[in-house]
Amino acid sequence: MQAIRTRRADVRPLISAQLPLARAEEAFALAADRSRSTKVQLVFD
Repeated sequence: MQAIRTRRADVRPLISAQLPLARAEEAFALAADRSRSTKVQLVFD
């Protein structure tokens, strides 16, 4: 976590999508579909 927090490790290429918390159900469905995504990040609106 420290490496991510200090940006020594860039995880952005691993994230397929970012969705707002209000769309959490859609985010989980997307995350479950490995043909469409690798990692889905929930973000605060």
